[in-house]
Amino acid sequence: QPVELLTGTAYEDGHPEGRTVSIFTNRVGKFSAQGLRPGRWVVDMATEPKTRFIIDIPKEQTGLTKLGTLKPTENVQ
Repeated sequence: QPVELLTGTAYEDGHPEGRTVSIFTNRVGKFSAQGLRPGRWVVDMATEPKTRFIIDIPKEQTGLTKLGTLKPTENVQ
């Protein structure tokens, strides 16, 4: 099921205390995020328990990255 009308945060994998980027999903579960540099990012959505997604931004990527349909990796306490 889409995670619709929710907030979440993205942070670089391995750096949960570092810079975070806010995420907001629309009615069909789509989101956009600005400022994600290349690398692996963890996205935790504000569900109970938290729903986690892992996204990879390719090293050579510039501009818009379309990720397609994301599947949750785990629920986090």
